[in-house]
Amino acid sequence: MRQIRSLRGFSQEMIFHVQGNHDESILNIFHGVEPGSSGEERDHHYWIAKNMDKEYISFINKMPKRIEITINGKKFLFLHYHLNDKNQFLSIDNNPSATKLDNFYVNEDADIVCFGHHHILHHFRGSHRIYINPGSLGCNSKPVANYAIINIKNDGCINCTFKEIQYDNQEFLRDYYKYNVPDKEALLSIFHGNQDKEIIGN
Repeated sequence: MRQIRSLRGFSQEMIFHVQGNHDESILNIFHGVEPGSSGEERDHHYWIAKNMDKEYISFINKMPKRIEITINGKKFLFLHYHLNDKNQFLSIDNNPSATKLDNFYVNEDADIVCFGHHHILHHFRGSHRIYINPGSLGCNSKPVANYAIINIKNDGCINCTFKEIQYDNQEFLRDYYKYNVPDKEALLSIFHGNQDKEIIGN
């Protein structure tokens, strides 16, 4: 599932799910239209759609692309990545900046924008809001999951701490071979830094 965001409030934990680009591609296939991808990525999407438990479709279909919520007086916007005026995901900006993000979200009523998609950490404090991408929970060149802790004090001060926790991903990486995942060589290289080579050898 893409982009699971969890925030601990004063008395309860809130978990949000927002729809990502791959979720959208899988839904397109189930709706009988092209997934919006091409080449081996398209093959991979069709493979997922074929092998995925169909019970997940209704769940994914109900996930919004954006969630707005106020926590301790601060307005949060959660989304997988930046959306255009047609509610379509933009291409990754490999050189983001606070100025670019401020200009893009100039009409957005949010104090903190939380996003992902680009698997590296982003933390920008713009003129009007904070932008946070803690990095990927699973797509990394080492077996760690990245996450952020956002602390909103009663005086409105916002502190962001970025963490990583190590976990055992060996079985997951072996499953690429066990299930003969399409385009596995590229996926393991791009998203996992070829960690599989250390586990199963060349």
